Amino acid sequence: GDADSKPEESFHSPLGADALSSPQEKTSERGRIPAGKWLLVGASFLAVGVLLFGVWSYLQRPARLIASGERLFRQGDYAGALEYLQRGLSGNDGNGGEYFLLGETLRALGRFDEAVAAYRRSESIDSGDALVYLGLGDAYLHLGACEEAVDAFGKALARVALLPDAQKGLGAALLCLGRDDEAKSVLEKVLGTYQAD
Repeated sequence: GDADSKPEESFHSPLGADALSSPQEKTSERGRIPAGKWLLVGASFLAVGVLLFGVWSYLQRPARLIASGERLFRQGDYAGALEYLQRGLSGNDGNGGEYFLLGETLRALGRFDEAVAAYRRSESIDSGDALVYLGLGDAYLHLGACEEAVDAFGKALARVALLPDAQKGLGAALLCLGRDDEAKSVLEKVLGTYQAD
């Protein structure tokens, strides 16, 4: 009816009816994700995070770290081995074999004071294996602690009587102390052992 009224003009956007709506309206209508989907997305991210944390935690277990350190030691990567061994033994009581491996690694790196401490820790846990005393004696010899080296090599030989490296080490430690006659006797035994082979 009314004469002044005009018929409504209709305009059709080539982009669709919602192209003319304000950005705020678009977000409120189109950008809305139902709560259930948000929950699903959040749970998925949480599950992935928990899985990644679980894998990371598994790889950080002391036994895994020490095994990696041992592998690197056997490959001759002493610095890499040391990093893994120290991380594996940090906050972990460890066993005598693990501290022995730490001592061997430190000795290979020329860190003799620290090697002595690791061998001593191994000795206190497992009451000392011949190889622990062999490494300990060598570390002492490198430090110039000849009396301690004689003691360590003697303990190694008390456990394994025919251990040529311990006999040579004992001979060197005795020479260091100026006990030449004793050193000569020990070193002749080593030569006799090699000649018998």
